[in-house]
Amino acid sequence: MKKILAIYIFLFILTSSITAQENDCDYPLRQLYSLNHLSETYRGNGFAENYDLKYHRLSWFVNPNEYYITGEVMSLFKAVNDSIDFLEFELTHNLTVDSVIFHGEKIAFLHKTSGILRVTLPVFIRKNQLDSISVFYHGQPENNGSGSFVKDIHNSNIPIIWTLSQPYGSRDWWPCKHSLNDKIDSVDIFIKTLKGNLAASNGILVSENEDSLYYYCHWKHRYPIAAYLVAIAVTNYTRFSDWVFYDNKSLEILNYIYPESVAGFRSNIQHTIDVMQFYIEKFGFYPFDKEKYGHAQFGRNGGMEHQTMSFMGHFSEMLVAHELAHQWFGDYITCNSWQDIWLNESFATFCDGLVTQRFQTPQTYLNLLRDRISSITSQPGGSVFVPAGDTMSVNRVFNYRLSYQKGAMVLNMLRFMLGESAFFTAVRNYLNDPSLRFSYARTDDLRKHFEQVSGQDLSSFFQNWIYGEGFPSYKITYYPVKNHLTIMIEQFTSHPSVSFFSNPVPLLAKGLYQDSLLVLYPQYNSQIFDIDLAFQADTLIFDPYYHIISASNLLIKKNIPFEEGTKFIVMPNPISETFEIQFLEQLYIKNITLTDLSGRVIYDSGDLGKIVEPGEKKQVSLAGFNLKPGFYLLKITNNFNYSVKRLYVLPDKP
Repeated sequence: MKKILAIYIFLFILTSSITAQENDCDYPLRQLYSLNHLSETYRGNGFAENYDLKYHRLSWFVNPNEYYITGEVMSLFKAVNDSIDFLEFELTHNLTVDSVIFHGEKIAFLHKTSGILRVTLPVFIRKNQLDSISVFYHGQPENNGSGSFVKDIHNSNIPIIWTLSQPYGSRDWWPCKHSLNDKIDSVDIFIKTLKGNLAASNGILVSENEDSLYYYCHWKHRYPIAAYLVAIAVTNYTRFSDWVFYDNKSLEILNYIYPESVAGFRSNIQHTIDVMQFYIEKFGFYPFDKEKYGHAQFGRNGGMEHQTMSFMGHFSEMLVAHELAHQWFGDYITCNSWQDIWLNESFATFCDGLVTQRFQTPQTYLNLLRDRISSITSQPGGSVFVPAGDTMSVNRVFNYRLSYQKGAMVLNMLRFMLGESAFFTAVRNYLNDPSLRFSYARTDDLRKHFEQVSGQDLSSFFQNWIYGEGFPSYKITYYPVKNHLTIMIEQFTSHPSVSFFSNPVPLLAKGLYQDSLLVLYPQYNSQIFDIDLAFQADTLIFDPYYHIISASNLLIKKNIPFEEGTKFIVMPNPISETFEIQFLEQLYIKNITLTDLSGRVIYDSGDLGKIVEPGEKKQVSLAGFNLKPGFYLLKITNNFNYSVKRLYVLPDKP
């Protein structure tokens, strides 16, 4: 296989005719346009499943002064079906296909107005057979508002050409298989442009030269790559390198920066070294360590994680961290569907939070989490997982509140629930999964790794937080008594798709000199928790470290007026349908009531108006009341005061 691939690469290099001479993340780039007006063919080409792309030789001539491209795309493919006699690619009808070459001869093709390029092969290609075609084309790329191919200026009048193809834009400027299930195994990229410019792209720079008019360069990338991650940027860049050293290795950070921006961005760019070392520590490796990582400045706010060469509008710490994280989450392992875009964007957003936690103050990190929760809960609905009917809406796929922030905070909740060691072990196992490495993943792939490491069934958690909509609000009533807390947790959900969120609830119990973080796991609504502490707590604070997504939470403190010196006992306690009160001294009894912790009256004796003697007993029957497990208050009242005792009802044994 490798020998065959090498032969094809060599032959097509010889025959080339062109090259012989927050927000601080990528979100703003995606809030550009909706694709609902496009034909169904834009959703993905089913006929393209009859072949597996192995290699592209991409040759382009671009002049930054002109909105125009001339190209040759050679595609090495393997037949997947028994025998195939046609191939289909996606290419906007704005571009003109000059010819398609197969075995040195021109062959028939049909370029549909829908943007499908159908190539008719003169012979049948047998299953698993390798072969290749070359497409020659030229013209003005489609300008549909997607920003996939852009002619721009910087420094007032210096021209630049750059590309950004996520999610559906590759077809606007080159004939491709726009698939999320077939990565291109490797690419060579040859760029020709006017002398005085440099060209940035994927992989490593193999060669560059120039003549009196033109500049030529060759980029080689030998890792699998999704079509939308192929990119070029051409202008009068200044180029410089930084280096990361780790585990007796060195990795180049190659930067292509506008000359006028070098002085202002130089120190910020160097922060990439610290972030790269931090990520390698967390995740164990850099996926493309045999090549490089780099930045190319371009004309948009935000950035885009092109494989091994992120395009950057600026170099804030958050943006550097976000785009670098995508090399693991998005490039190395890519979402298998735009429904699963959170596997790319939420992870990168989670990681830029990790960098904030590592390199900034604790309060800065808490402020970041607080602001993300505030944004997430600013609207009642919305799922992290993109509904099938919304994948053609770029605004929905790249919804910042849902695909970035909410998913990142769900990961943060998992980190809190599972603990540091289990969480990051699961993430590393996900990254090292042989079926996912340099390939594609779905949400269930990630869930299974969290379950395998933690030993927990997380199906309900993922159903609620990834596929479901909304978030919980809590009403927490607590009763402090000396070194004891009784806590009732009521939950209300913002969207009917989830009736109850089964996630931990963190509460900080504060006393005069001590505090303790309580982590409670309610399994049903209005659940009651009875907690003994090593100190007297008089205040509860809800989720002080912003571990969970919630809003509009209410804490209510209620004091239980216990009279000193208990004047009666209750047997049994925990109680059943019938229990007995035994009085320990002479008392005047006006009334006996039993209430739950919310104050709802379960039993009321009515006006008794009698004196009881020491040792006297009274039976109370609760038959038919169907008491739920939890805590209840028995109150005995006379004319002047009352005594209270806390009673228990245990859940039925399974």
